[in-house]
Amino acid sequence: MSEDDRAAKAARARALLNKKKGKKAAGGPARTDTASPTPSSARAASPAISEGLVSPTPPPAPKGADVGDLFASAPSGGTDDWLSGLSRDVGSPSIVSPPPPHQPSTPASARSPPPAASPASPLPSVHAPAPRSAQSIAPLLSPPASVAPSPQPPSATAPPLDTAELDALRAQVQSGQQTISLLVAEKSSLSAALDRLSGAQNQAEDTLQHLEQERKASEELRSRVAAAEKEASDGAAKSKELVARASALEDKCKEQERELQLTKGAVEDHKAEAEEAVRRVRELEEQIQSDDRAERAEAALQNVQDRATELELQLSKLKQTHSSLKAERDSLDEKLAAATESQSSWQARHAAVSNQHAQLTKDISAVQAERDGHANKISSLEAELSYTKEALSKSQTEVSRLTNEHIASMRSLQTAQTDARAASRRADEAERTQGELQAESARLLAALEEVRPRVVELQDARMALTEKVNALESRVRERDAAIASLEADAHEAQARAEAAEEQLREAQAVQERERAQAQDAADELQRGYAELQTELEEARSAVRDLEVERASNRQLVARKTAEIESWSSERSALRDELAAVRREADEVKLAHSEQEEFLERARTEAESLRTELEARTEELAAAVAERSGPMSPGLGEELLSSVRAQHGLELSAAQSQIRALQTQLFEADARVHSLQRQLAAAEDARGKRPFSPDLNRPASRGARTSSDELRRTSLSRRVSGGAGGAAPLQQNAFSAGLNISAETRHKRKVSLGMLKARIDSEVAAAVASGVSSRAVSPGMHAHPPPLETVKEDGAGRPQFLDESHIFWCSSCRGELVIL
Repeated sequence: MSEDDRAAKAARARALLNKKKGKKAAGGPARTDTASPTPSSARAASPAISEGLVSPTPPPAPKGADVGDLFASAPSGGTDDWLSGLSRDVGSPSIVSPPPPHQPSTPASARSPPPAASPASPLPSVHAPAPRSAQSIAPLLSPPASVAPSPQPPSATAPPLDTAELDALRAQVQSGQQTISLLVAEKSSLSAALDRLSGAQNQAEDTLQHLEQERKASEELRSRVAAAEKEASDGAAKSKELVARASALEDKCKEQERELQLTKGAVEDHKAEAEEAVRRVRELEEQIQSDDRAERAEAALQNVQDRATELELQLSKLKQTHSSLKAERDSLDEKLAAATESQSSWQARHAAVSNQHAQLTKDISAVQAERDGHANKISSLEAELSYTKEALSKSQTEVSRLTNEHIASMRSLQTAQTDARAASRRADEAERTQGELQAESARLLAALEEVRPRVVELQDARMALTEKVNALESRVRERDAAIASLEADAHEAQARAEAAEEQLREAQAVQERERAQAQDAADELQRGYAELQTELEEARSAVRDLEVERASNRQLVARKTAEIESWSSERSALRDELAAVRREADEVKLAHSEQEEFLERARTEAESLRTELEARTEELAAAVAERSGPMSPGLGEELLSSVRAQHGLELSAAQSQIRALQTQLFEADARVHSLQRQLAAAEDARGKRPFSPDLNRPASRGARTSSDELRRTSLSRRVSGGAGGAAPLQQNAFSAGLNISAETRHKRKVSLGMLKARIDSEVAAAVASGVSSRAVSPGMHAHPPPLETVKEDGAGRPQFLDESHIFWCSSCRGELVIL
């Protein structure tokens, strides 16, 4: 029930009471003093109405008063309820039951003043109206103390009461009953209002508890946001470190590739030198070991043809040729050793034959002396002569055989001497032709087509020489047959022993001469053999020197090959490490993106919670305002103001920390940018060295030119064109960006990312400064300022084309990039 309804009901009750009082006053003079015919017990049962009940009701409260004003405690001496605060109507007569004529007294309870109101606390004042209303209703229900029984004894002859008086009494009873019903209705309405107020108080307490929970949740979310920001900063630092490490590894890999290219060039040069040395060794060995010039030319031509047709298998063929030549040289050494041994054996046999010849000469002289001295002993001497003849025949056979062998040895010695002289001549010719072959080796490849007919001729000559060798072998066989025939002749000579006896002296003289000649020939052969031995030692020393040089070349090639393999393995390891670092960088970037997404979700959740907190705060503020009134702000609004101020300060501190982290990130990016510029300058300075091969030269001139043209075009279009030229500018930038290298594109991306981060940090700093400066104001709790107000405030923003929007790019040459 509203206040106006209660006031209207009170006014109607007062009007009804006044009307009844007026009727009573109008009917008072006509009343007689006769006693009522009704018994006294009936009159005693009718209740009397106190003065407090018939007093006029207070005037209605002014519009806009709150229900809480009824239950608010007065400062001092105020009433607790509106019943005790009603004004007493002194001028109107009190309605009492008609006393007997001899007792015109008024009830004491009607003239008794109302009890004084006691001050109460704010919370007990809410429950005060119930007992006070009960106290005010109790006199209505109790029998009136002022109505005393009639002193006259009841009698059957008592005069009856007046009808008007009975009607007045009935009207008074009805008015009392109506007043009681009104008071009961007022009590029920007040109880309902009390229940609503207690429910509002409970709801306020629940709202405060929920607010505390939301504050704890916001603190937890703020800690999670701080942890997420810390993780994001750590991930960003780690990603920066990994990117720097990846760039360093890429630079190191490029440097290793350059060194590898240089080493490959040096190895190719060393390979060419080694091939030249091997070719020279092979030519010298062929010149030393070959039989004649035709075979050397044929071998050289064959070598040239093999080298021209099979360049990839040259080293293996050279090794095979060297092994075959080495085997041939070993076979020749073995043959020479066998010839030396046979010569020594022949010399020993010749010495034995010479000793035997001397012994035979002594025997012959002894036989002749005995024949001269012992002529009488002819028979014995004949026997001895026969024996001597037999020995002589044997010795002659042996001598003939030795003579034949000596002749053969002489022939072989002459052949060996001839071969030695031919070998010396060939050595001289080899020394002479070495220079010619070295000069001709350069022309052999060009004259290969011209030499092929000569090769055919040389092959024909070789066939002719082969035929000659076959003829010589047939002559050797014929010589063996002649030796066999000579041996047969020696057997026939045994029959002519007597004829040979006469020619013994001549044979001895001839033998002495032949022995002297053989001795001279043996001495000459010995000297030739010594010369051949000296030449052979010189040739062997030259071969050893060539082998040492070849071994050194092989060791050099092996070292270079090992270095190449080590560099290749190191390069592969660096590539694997670079791939691992790139994968780790991708993982870190993915983790960073996930952290950023989580941070964004946390921020969105914080914003939603902040919005919900503001809505709850508004509801709580409305509830507190409804309770305490607009003129007296309560404790809840002050608490909300302090909470909002604290939240604003914490947000400002968090944004300041974010700006500091962004500043550190920008400084780290600037350091990386400067290091990249230094590295690019070092690479350019190294790329200008004259010794670097064409493969190692960085092919960035075209990309640099295209990037310069792209920057000029983009700058001119940006300055000259407006909004209508944005699409051609992007199309031209995209088409020109396809021509640049991946490294330049990456550097540009890093530089533009740095610039974007710097611009974002400036915008965030401007927004944070605008929010933090207005966060503590009382009027900014419900609605945060929009972003347009910050953007319109251009007093603290940097102007375009100042030094904060101009920076140097490592991929730019000679121009500024203005964004």
